[in-house]
Amino acid sequence: MTNLALIVDQIKNEISVDATGKGKASIRAVARLMDVDHTSLLESLKTAGGISPSKLVALLTEQGFDAGGILFWTENGIPDLAIAIIAKYYAYKAGQRCKKQAEMVDTAFTGIGVRSWIQQQTGWKRQEPKQVEQINQELSNPLYLQASATAIDLVLIPTGTDSRLIAGVKANYFSKIYPELAPAMEEAKKLLSIPIEDELVRPGKLAELYEAKTGIKLSAQKMNKLLADKGLQFKNPNGSEPAWKPTEEGKEYSQTVMDTAKGHNKSVTSLKWYPSVIEVI
Repeated sequence: MTNLALIVDQIKNEISVDATGKGKASIRAVARLMDVDHTSLLESLKTAGGISPSKLVALLTEQGFDAGGILFWTENGIPDLAIAIIAKYYAYKAGQRCKKQAEMVDTAFTGIGVRSWIQQQTGWKRQEPKQVEQINQELSNPLYLQASATAIDLVLIPTGTDSRLIAGVKANYFSKIYPELAPAMEEAKKLLSIPIEDELVRPGKLAELYEAKTGIKLSAQKMNKLLADKGLQFKNPNGSEPAWKPTEEGKEYSQTVMDTAKGHNKSVTSLKWYPSVIEVI
């Protein structure tokens, strides 16, 4: 078995194909395939929608991928056509970070196409129309949906997660089953904001309040670092929403809420702060 074949065998459980033949893979699997550190790839993709997107994100958006959608690849997986672009980037366009293994992957994709390649690796076979229709009927069965919602409750309720956030998770799940309902689910999630007595603010606004009090100007990124240095928050180790999680001390000054992602009309989970945290930092 070649080195590349061995790697593919190791990541097969993180590669999938839907009923229509479209493939996707986790960020960790794609990074392993390209011989790059998955944290580095994750941080590069997180610049989507920001002021200074990475060269990789710029290449992806040039090829038609929406910056807002790229931010959700950490949760949903990277689509097959994007994987082909990432392979091309790490094979020839990443400068000193170019990888021979990525070049091998790009060559494999060029021969048969990335979608066909992923289908081969997963053993996917095109289903007859009746089979696809049967699957859709099973997914739309009210008992199936009720069981799914109950399963989500069983996982999240014991953790003390706010009921509005649990409802948001369910909305995301139902959007995946019924893509045509995604716009309606997004509108519904906007009504799930948690009522609070005092205003909650993003790190960017917190930085402005900090500057007004101390005269020290910070960016939103530096404010996040300051909050972390003061032991009030830490990076989400799962690389998913929210990007930052509060420590036990930080929970007193913050709340995890449903929010609108900057740069696109999507509801996401984020950590916001009470202005009173300024007195602590």
